[in-house]
Amino acid sequence: MFHLQFYPVTTTIEFDDVPSGTAIDNHYQAMGARFQTITTNPPGQSSAFATFSALAHTPPNTVSVDPSSWTFDRLLGGVQVTFDHLVYGASIFALPIVTLERLEHTDNRPFIEAFDENGAFLAETKYPFPWWDPNFSSWENLVVTSAATLQDIFTPKIKSVVFSSQRNGAPHVLAAFDTLRFWHYVPA
Repeated sequence: MFHLQFYPVTTTIEFDDVPSGTAIDNHYQAMGARFQTITTNPPGQSSAFATFSALAHTPPNTVSVDPSSWTFDRLLGGVQVTFDHLVYGASIFALPIVTLERLEHTDNRPFIEAFDENGAFLAETKYPFPWWDPNFSSWENLVVTSAATLQDIFTPKIKSVVFSSQRNGAPHVLAAFDTLRFWHYVPA
C-alpha cells in the first residue's frame, strides 16, 4: 500500500533585495508570487512597490501602493498578491499609523483578505487592536488560512490575498506592511 506524505513549505518575502521605489510586480514570480496595486474607486490595477521605511519590520523596505510613501489605506488602494499555486495560508506584518486630523470612535484597522481561484472571498484577519488601545502601533502578524477544519489543512484554497487598511470615517489609519509569508504542502 502506498501512502503519500506531505511536508510544509514556507516562502518568505521581505522586500529588501531591491532599491526603494522599485516596482515588484513580477520580481518575486520565481518564488511563486506576483504583486499589483488594486483600486476600487475608480477600479484599476497598477504596480506595487518596495519602499524604504526607517520603521520597516525587516529594514530597509516595506511594500506599498506608492513608490514614494511607505504607508497607505484603502482610499489609495490595496496590494494584491496572486500565487502561482494554491496555498493554505498567508501572513503579512502590519504597522498602523493613526492620523489625528479629527477624533471619532471609528475602528479602522489594517487587514488581510484571502480569495479562492474564482475570486470568492474566503477569510479576513484584522489588526488585533483599535487605535485607542495602548498596544496599537506595534508590528503585528496578520494571518489568513483556508482551513475551516483539520481535514481542510491539506486542501490549499487561497489563490490571492489583498492587504490594506480600512477607511471608514476618522481617524484615518494608514498602515505599513512587511514580511509576506505563504505556505503549502508538497509531496515528500
